[in-house]
Amino acid sequence: MNYEKEIELRIILLFIISIRTTYVLTKSIEKSAAIAIVGMYLFSAIDKFLTNSDVNRLISKWKINDDQKRYKQFVKLIVFVGGMWELLSSVALITSVFTNKKKLFGIDVSKIRFYSVVSLILFTIAATLMVYVFPFRPLPIISNINAIGGLLALLN
Repeated sequence: MNYEKEIELRIILLFIISIRTTYVLTKSIEKSAAIAIVGMYLFSAIDKFLTNSDVNRLISKWKINDDQKRYKQFVKLIVFVGGMWELLSSVALITSVFTNKKKLFGIDVSKIRFYSVVSLILFTIAATLMVYVFPFRPLPIISNINAIGGLLALLN
């Protein structure tokens, strides 16, 4: 097993353990569901920073040749921005679910939660359109629709 896959498997195991531990400690389905749903986005963001799998997939999908360096750089930028988008939105959402405070950094926690959910939904729609529509792949599209449903369920 290569190093990147081992890291990914450890992160998945960590998320599974954290979901179970969260439920046991808080007896909160909402908090456990938030970790389960947002965990996918956190894992995806971490994967974007540790591996080039998304970059390579887009380069292959968009048929970018080795001599098209500017396009390759653009793909790397898209993946980096996507990773930051996922990471920041996920951290904000998890923070809004777990805090007992009414405001964070002077912003209502309910607004942080709302905008984090909307941000992840917009990210999911953009990623789905970029990766799974052409050629049409129904199963990942349905999976992303389910992820959007889970995010919507986190809104109060």
